[in-house]
Amino acid sequence: MNTKELKEEVRVNENDLQGEWSKQATLFLKYSLKMSRLIHDRDTYRREVANKILVSTDKISEAALTRMLDSDAKIVDYQLQINQHKNAVQSFEHKKKALEYETQLLIGGFFAEPKEKKPIRKGGK
Repeated sequence: MNTKELKEEVRVNENDLQGEWSKQATLFLKYSLKMSRLIHDRDTYRREVANKILVSTDKISEAALTRMLDSDAKIVDYQLQINQHKNAVQSFEHKKKALEYETQLLIGGFFAEPKEKKPIRKGGK
């Protein structure tokens, strides 16, 4: 996962809320699909390794098999990537919430000029 690219994609551009909203769902889907693929690949690899261990070993406990699988470097790497993508997906949930609040502020006129324009008097009167 490219962390620099992710940071840029998660950043909210307050000057282009419409553009941010239009790409939000696509970015969420991108990272969600990648996470799903990684989970599938990890589980497939895990089954393959487990089958090889079971075929080559006469007797092995379930706990011992689990320990062997959990210490496999490729499975550990898959899990790291899955966790990173889970965090990315969660970041897009936070971005969505930020976009909702930014939009409410815009609608509410938070960034607008004062509604009543009174001339400023010099001298405090």
